[in-house]
Amino acid sequence: MKATNIAVVGAGPAGLSAALWLKNLGLTPIVIEREAKTGGMQNFNFLHNDWVLGQLALTGLNMASSFDLHVKERAVDIRLQCNLESIMRANDGGFILSLNGQKTQSSSQSNSQSHVDKIYCDGIILANGTRYLGKEIMSHVAGVDLLERDDIIEGPYAFLDVERHKNKRVLIVGAGDNAFENAAMLLQQDCQVTIIARSAPSARSQFVDEVAVHPQSTIIDGASIMSVKKINPTEIEIDIRSNDSSKNHPLVLKNKSTLVVNQIHILAGYCSNADTVNSLMLSGVGESLDCDSNQFLLVDRLGRTNVSHIYAAGDVCNTDFPCVVSAVASGALAAKTASQDLLG
Repeated sequence: MKATNIAVVGAGPAGLSAALWLKNLGLTPIVIEREAKTGGMQNFNFLHNDWVLGQLALTGLNMASSFDLHVKERAVDIRLQCNLESIMRANDGGFILSLNGQKTQSSSQSNSQSHVDKIYCDGIILANGTRYLGKEIMSHVAGVDLLERDDIIEGPYAFLDVERHKNKRVLIVGAGDNAFENAAMLLQQDCQVTIIARSAPSARSQFVDEVAVHPQSTIIDGASIMSVKKINPTEIEIDIRSNDSSKNHPLVLKNKSTLVVNQIHILAGYCSNADTVNSLMLSGVGESLDCDSNQFLLVDRLGRTNVSHIYAAGDVCNTDFPCVVSAVASGALAAKTASQDLLG
């Protein structure tokens, strides 16, 4: 029998789960991952997670390692440091993918060189997830380019070794669960914490309440950062413009115009990685994948996109409940759907 190849784009929890299920269902998964290791965003989850059944108090790094060992035990074909360069339709309705990866040279040569492979696949599962928003959201702020590398900490790195920030004054940009959880951890380290957001806090109320009542915290909503300036080796002056357009939490303070901090943490959420694949789809296949207004892929209840034999799983199509648990389940569902569609 002809092998049924399925390309899995992304080697995070959703992609690896999909690959495992494909393998067990009798299909041949080919996992394409641009990074040097599997695990996706779990490689940036430095905290112990007690929400995952059967994985008590493991960090994301621990879970990523466990996932990697499992798929390797099943001899899944994983192409690391491999970029998807193009997607073309094959004459039989399948797909031809061009992959640009790293090829290690002989031991006498220390460098690596790129090489391009073309693979055929009967279907594609997109599991390339999201990326955290970082310094780019402050690109309009005057003076931000003059700050040093260590002045701004982006995304999950704000949770790494929180103890090193003890007694610092920290500005957090963001209003979601991550921003307020980071604030709570910093307050435990005797930090002075200011949270600034363009709109009212979107974090769970218990998170907001815990931070808002703390005497060393300030929450400024309906505000924008206008400029930043390094005033000495350890301090940054922040100019803020606030307004009265947002609905305030009862404990939120407003109209603070200037503050001085030691560090800025950006915890402003995540954006979809669907944009790069969609541009390849449009140029190579002549069809685009349906997305919502924030470029997250739209799928049916079984993981099918609007393009035949292309599926999606994990955070790239999940805006309701993105987490490791839903990603693993979503990957399994997409694999099951692909096997039913292609094998009958």
